[in-house]
Amino acid sequence: MSNTNALERAIEMVQRAIDEDVNQNYAEAYRQYQNSLDYFMLALKYERNDKLKVMIRNKVTEYLDRAEKLKTHLMKSEEKRSRNAIGANGKESGGVGGSGKKKDEDEDDSDTKKLRAGLTSAILTEKPNVKWEDVAGLEGAKESLKEAVILPIKFPHLFTGKRTPWRGILLYGPPGTGKSYLAKAVATEAKSTFFSVSSSDLTVGRLVKQLFTMARENKPAIIFIDEVDSLCGTRGEGESEASRRIKTEFLVQMNGVGHDDTGVLVLGATNIPWQLDNAIKRRFEKRIYIPLPGPEARRRMFELNVGNTPCELTPKQYKELANKTDGYTGSDISVVVRDALMQPVRKVLSATHFKPFKVPGEETTKWSPCSPGDPEAVEKVWTDIDSDELLEPPLRINDFIRAVETVRPTVTDEDIRKHIDWTNDSGLIDQSIEVIPSFTLECGVTLREVPVAYKTWGKMNETKDNIMVICHAFTGSADVADWWGPLLGSGKAFDYTRFFVFCANTMGSPYGSASPVTLNPETNRLYGPEFPATTIRDDVRLHKLVLDKLGVSSVAVVIGGSMGGMATLEWPLCTDPGYIRRIIPIATSAKHSAWCISWGEAQRQSIYADPTYDDGYYDIASQPSVGLAAARMAALLTYRSRDSFESRFGRKSQLQSTSLPVIHPPSPRTPADIALAAHNDGHRSVKQRSLNGVNIASTPQAWSPPPLFSAQGYLRYQGDKFIARFDANCYIHITRKMDTHDVSRDRVHTISGNKMTLKEALELEPERTLVIGIQSDGLFTPTEQQEIAKHISNADLVMIPSPDGHDGFLLEFERINHHIFAFLRREFPQYYNGFVDGTVHAKDFEIQKSSVFGEAEADITRW
Repeated sequence: MSNTNALERAIEMVQRAIDEDVNQNYAEAYRQYQNSLDYFMLALKYERNDKLKVMIRNKVTEYLDRAEKLKTHLMKSEEKRSRNAIGANGKESGGVGGSGKKKDEDEDDSDTKKLRAGLTSAILTEKPNVKWEDVAGLEGAKESLKEAVILPIKFPHLFTGKRTPWRGILLYGPPGTGKSYLAKAVATEAKSTFFSVSSSDLTVGRLVKQLFTMARENKPAIIFIDEVDSLCGTRGEGESEASRRIKTEFLVQMNGVGHDDTGVLVLGATNIPWQLDNAIKRRFEKRIYIPLPGPEARRRMFELNVGNTPCELTPKQYKELANKTDGYTGSDISVVVRDALMQPVRKVLSATHFKPFKVPGEETTKWSPCSPGDPEAVEKVWTDIDSDELLEPPLRINDFIRAVETVRPTVTDEDIRKHIDWTNDSGLIDQSIEVIPSFTLECGVTLREVPVAYKTWGKMNETKDNIMVICHAFTGSADVADWWGPLLGSGKAFDYTRFFVFCANTMGSPYGSASPVTLNPETNRLYGPEFPATTIRDDVRLHKLVLDKLGVSSVAVVIGGSMGGMATLEWPLCTDPGYIRRIIPIATSAKHSAWCISWGEAQRQSIYADPTYDDGYYDIASQPSVGLAAARMAALLTYRSRDSFESRFGRKSQLQSTSLPVIHPPSPRTPADIALAAHNDGHRSVKQRSLNGVNIASTPQAWSPPPLFSAQGYLRYQGDKFIARFDANCYIHITRKMDTHDVSRDRVHTISGNKMTLKEALELEPERTLVIGIQSDGLFTPTEQQEIAKHISNADLVMIPSPDGHDGFLLEFERINHHIFAFLRREFPQYYNGFVDGTVHAKDFEIQKSSVFGEAEADITRW
């Protein structure tokens, strides 16, 4: 949708909201305001005119304020109706003695009973008994659901204040991938009542209301709505009034207006998430992609579906079947097994000869089909054998191979592509989790049950060697689309139509892999500051185990910037020769410099100085945010160049650079307070102090707050933004991890045993490496890029002329794409056979979505 269309839709919807508001239809007005805000935000995202942006922001604030007031009014009205239901002396308040109201309520009760009876017959209310281990594969989805559902139940004290459990979770993905089964497992593990309802059962809005009422009466409860898209699809002109009312009621109930929805979770499932109404999508706050099963999951599915049926398959043959069914859903595999299970029956029906068998413990001789040439063969057909004398042939590998040849996958590559595109466009961080049973770190500590979060794009080729490993930076995640999104796509540097793109989250990061904020399985509490020290090499070795699980034979190229560049240099040195064929380190170093180590120490000291740090044993709900924000501000100074700050900010005040209001503390009362306020401007814990007997009236000057420079405002905003998405212990851990980086550390020559120099270690890197640096980078300087390229055989060095300092590697998308694409096309012509569209436009390298984890912003003044 274009920006113009989005703005037009927003204006159209807000006009409807105003009309309903004027007519006192407040519930509908509230809904229309909410919908219009979706389109206003979409228009704001792509608007290029600064003045129009300011106007849109002002309107959004105005309509959001009105929507909040309507929500408060609706909640108070609901409470008032509840209070007025019982009048004085316990009588209903309507009519003489309440008789008129009593009659109406009796009719309402009768209708309610009918609705409940209809719902009871239509929905499945049960206490399921499906455990996590009964669900094959889907480790990433299970971990996400544990975090979203199980963790708030087990540790409710972690979810207080602004950290609240999710109320709506959407499971989406191709059909047949196990969404419904996974929902039952969630209900089992959460020990919740499970309301399973089809959208076809909710024919009127009152049924939706009763469904939620019944769920609230049976807390904890999970409402599972399969094919939620048919209930809450995109609104259009041809939509019936009944359908509109159902959606409206569904929105009201999910908002929880006038109700306590604690303990009620709505789980929706859909195969076509792109057809969901925008307002409904917003209610499903967390969205989890349920992908096709991997090889290990497919192997397990074959075993589960065969069950106790007589079978001669070996573990190796089960693995062979898993490899032959790449692209099959769990439902497809179930059909394959059912077809294979019929093969012994078909043998019985078509057999012309049977042979006798003596079964231990049974007196009756059994007969089983055999070849006419078998020495014990007896000519007879199945009708000649009594039912208790038939011995069914065991399942063999050929039965399954025939079934696989007959049953084809139901999901196409295009279906998968649409789901991946929707995931990327929706700004989701859905990822897979591989749990490594045991892993020994360089420090000597052995971790148990180690989670590794990762994401993949594209498909592996037959030889499983078209692998592109992407390594993320300090505060990044496994979601490449978030921080290097403009480089990801067909015809771009990270082309998932030609490569299988893989990115894993590092240890110590709060985004899914083992870290201070994950549970220690040996103590059943968070690791916190007791999480052992890890190194870049530990990450490489751990991520290699995940690639092994995926069946990767070798890696075509490893690419990473900043801390990810450190890992890029370590990959070839931590794996067998030839396993990594090419590397592209970007804006990094071969060893962490004294300059970088010093900045890291300064940032750690900022966190240590926060009184709430408590040696790292702080409550995760109230971390040392002041110290963490200060550390982030210091880091930002190293990510940008001096020139970029001067050109963007200069000495402008915050009011000159943004339309956002500046909020100042209350005016001081005394001269001492004035001096204190000016001295502590920006300090979060400032206290009011006064001198006895002196008041502000005795001072000649009038109070005005000290000037807030735009550069100061930027740092404070970024600090506040960062503490909402990162953890202080994780920050400390990763800075120490980077301090250990030195490609020559503890490496020795195989024959002589002598310690390697940095030069000698770099000479072991794959030849024809592409080294990319940023000319204005003050953190990982051009000299360091030159040193890397100098010692690697036939390396290419590219220095990008960006004014943005170190962050240029996250901003100069078009230049970086050009160099990487040309390098890969030259080095891997076999992957670029056929049509190659290397022509991309400047707009293709604009930020595609608001970054959740990215370290850079395209516009440093966007705050």
